[in-house]
Amino acid sequence: MKINNKKSFFSGIDSLVLSFALLVVCILKSFDLKSILLIISMLLIGIAEIRRSISSEMAREDKTADMDERNQLVKWKAQSKSFGITQGLYFTVGLTLVVVGSAAGGEILLFMGTGLLLGFNLSMITEIIATVHYENHT
Repeated sequence: MKINNKKSFFSGIDSLVLSFALLVVCILKSFDLKSILLIISMLLIGIAEIRRSISSEMAREDKTADMDERNQLVKWKAQSKSFGITQGLYFTVGLTLVVVGSAAGGEILLFMGTGLLLGFNLSMITEIIATVHYENHT
């Protein structure tokens, strides 16, 4: 048995480990329908991933799909959009918490808002540094 796609193989192992961990937790606590469905789906996903990683033909198809330019473009666009949305949420929620905290006198809200705004500032600085780096190296 040769592993042709290690990324898929370890993803499958992760899914199996998570399903077994949830099974143990359910045995110790209690079973419900959502947990049973999640255990079954994680087991099936894990088995499918391991099967794809062992089959040389399926592993070749997966690697080709990963290297496809359209798939990479979609991935980069999705990451860029999610980063922009996250920045907007950090700013909006942080500013709201700072305003509400200062108006109501709640220090905890003020600190939470300041922390979120600090995260927003960090993401802006990181974006500027990345932009400058890629402008100079492409």
